[in-house]
Amino acid sequence: MRYRLLIFVWVFCCFLQAIAKDNSVSSLYLGSREGDPAGLVENVSVVHGDYTEVEVDLTVAAPDSLVLSRFYSSRDSLHTANFGGWRFNPHCFLSIQKDPKGKSYMGAEGKFEKTYVYVGNPDGTILTYVGWQNPSKKTLFKMDPERGITNTAKATISSWTNFKNNELYFDPQTSSFELYLSSEGKRFYRQHPFLNTYFITQEILPSGNKIFYDFDEKGQLTFIKETNSSEKKVLAWIKIEYGQDIHIETSDGKSAEYHFIQETSGVRLLSEVMRSHKPCLSYKYQVVGDQALLIRKSLPEGRFVHIDYHTDDKQKNKVRSVTTPFGEGGAASVLFSYEDGYTEVDGREKRKTIYRFDEDDRLIAVEQHLDGAPYRIHKKSWGKKSDAGNLISTSVEDARGDVFYYKHFTYDDRANIACESEYGDVIGLGAIALNIDEEGFVTNQDGHIKNYTYFSGKNTHGFFQTDAKGTGVKYWYKKGTQLLIKKFILQHGSSDKQGNNARAKKRYFYEYNEDAVLTKVVVDDGGATGYWHGKYIPVPVEGHITLITPKQELPGVGTPEIIEERYFKLEDDPVRKYMATKSKKEMLFKKVVNRFDAEGNVVAQAVYDANGKLAYTLTKGYVNGLLTFETDPVGHKTQYSYDGNHNRIYETFSHTGGAIEYGYDLQNRLVCTTEKDKAGNLFKTQLSYDTAGNKVFERDRYGNETHYINDDLGRPLRITYPHASIKATYGYTYDLFDNPVSVTDPKGRILTRSYTVQGNPIEIQYLDGTKEVFKYDSGGN
Repeated sequence: MRYRLLIFVWVFCCFLQAIAKDNSVSSLYLGSREGDPAGLVENVSVVHGDYTEVEVDLTVAAPDSLVLSRFYSSRDSLHTANFGGWRFNPHCFLSIQKDPKGKSYMGAEGKFEKTYVYVGNPDGTILTYVGWQNPSKKTLFKMDPERGITNTAKATISSWTNFKNNELYFDPQTSSFELYLSSEGKRFYRQHPFLNTYFITQEILPSGNKIFYDFDEKGQLTFIKETNSSEKKVLAWIKIEYGQDIHIETSDGKSAEYHFIQETSGVRLLSEVMRSHKPCLSYKYQVVGDQALLIRKSLPEGRFVHIDYHTDDKQKNKVRSVTTPFGEGGAASVLFSYEDGYTEVDGREKRKTIYRFDEDDRLIAVEQHLDGAPYRIHKKSWGKKSDAGNLISTSVEDARGDVFYYKHFTYDDRANIACESEYGDVIGLGAIALNIDEEGFVTNQDGHIKNYTYFSGKNTHGFFQTDAKGTGVKYWYKKGTQLLIKKFILQHGSSDKQGNNARAKKRYFYEYNEDAVLTKVVVDDGGATGYWHGKYIPVPVEGHITLITPKQELPGVGTPEIIEERYFKLEDDPVRKYMATKSKKEMLFKKVVNRFDAEGNVVAQAVYDANGKLAYTLTKGYVNGLLTFETDPVGHKTQYSYDGNHNRIYETFSHTGGAIEYGYDLQNRLVCTTEKDKAGNLFKTQLSYDTAGNKVFERDRYGNETHYINDDLGRPLRITYPHASIKATYGYTYDLFDNPVSVTDPKGRILTRSYTVQGNPIEIQYLDGTKEVFKYDSGGN
């Protein structure tokens, strides 16, 4: 067909030409999803003003889930968003260009030219790598520390999640790239034999398993295959077929179809996604210049997201509002207004928040308002130079600027946290404003300090975290992977040697098979301690063992097929007994044998007792991944049905003859439950919410009503409970951290509470004059 979609060819080449004209292209696309997550509101970046989505259409069950995803940003041009306005599996492509300014230098091996490489990530980010390239030498490219990138983007702060640890190598002899990821994974790129672009060929995952990618002669991705590290076993696959539309199927029976429409301008845009195991989606756009602005996403049964954009020159194409349905046919909007250095967001139910960011496009403050006035400020500071993008501190202030919570971080040269210092009323002495000096350290309070030490040995690497008391946790991982093989809960500290097993309060041991699937977990008590021929010996007295036999065939390789739970206990001089026998007697506690359907769902579970005898069998049924029925140990059957958004709407029970029907609002929140017994009697409960999603009304099955009045932050101010003769109203007030500090009953009597910054109670003053007082250690325990 003349207009057949060639999703990665001509359009992608146009994107490469666009890069050649502007070497800052990466900075246009990385900030929204690689910045601090608090800067995303309703999928809108408060820093950049673009609407973004990461949509996972297919997830294939495997030891490492095989994922097919796409990314949208309203800032993308159609040259960049080459999949009908979206980017499809964006980590599959890489481009290279010389420095537009022609920077170079001469060395002993000849001329070295400054070169930029642009690499996509699964979340849609395009990262820039910079190096000095010589035609005869292997070149190392390091990530350019772009504006907006933060080490909090992946939630967990670690060297494994910090892109600055990525290293990209180019081999001119093979014209190929190897990308060493901070996560311990690798990606390999080669130049397409017929196109002047680089395509991913394979990926080594942090577990050691591998993913292989196939492209046709037109540069279209056609097949994705996951194998184990030896490449001897296929663990999952995704197959992609092209025509007027695109059809995708997976090894576990899932499928998806992409449908496109052609605009009057000739642009083809993704209009509909039909998915076998997830709700279907449809999209509408407004084409403005070379951008396809997503204006509406529709889901089944009236659910939608509507996006409106500013049209004035200063804020052009930035999101003005995001509207979603409310109640029965209504709608509620969140409004965005952009100024230099900050964005004001007017949310539902008069919620007002101001987001401030620095000159590097990093979020530095979130100012929450209450009753039209500033109430609370969450602040963050970020590192410079080698610490660029690393979170240095986070704090909570009141409207006057007094700081009542503060956390400070320092890092090692791999961007791992070396020291974490937490301040505020953790131990329960009462809140005081903290004094912070110019270097970011608290001067009027001793905080709770956690120190992190990292190690690397022949077969393992890991870290341990301890506080001033020596309590903490220690982790060992298989060398070169993220496979956890040991975890110890420390009670009196431990040395920084990787093989040290001493003084553990609780210990966890993990084993894996050749597919990186967990096959054994041992949890013990750290054991009795003693000496055997002059050596310190920790011997577990009591423990629990889980043995897992994984499924070996497609679909669902790695899913537990047999699970055995065992335990052991040593008595009467356990150290001597263990050293004499070098073994522990294990006793069976429980055994489960699973059976699967053609999609890899568990459809039967045979449960055996401690004597190895069959106790009962559970059965289940699925349609398109949704549980449609299940039986309990005595054979009673419960059946389920769902709406188009996969909300459960009906349950029936064979043993009682009863049923339950569920109703939802257009935000998929439960609003009513109707129970029907065997005699036909109906018992109904109801819930309703305000536009911000806060509960405002509740009626139980007997008709008793409870009413809620909430403040701008969603906290209940007054709750009116049902009583026989009167409606009793209770009033609530809160501290800076949203803990309820007072409750006023209908007679005007007040119960008061105070809390630590971690939400633990300090003092409770009861109505009868009695009180409880609590104290904690420096860690809040």
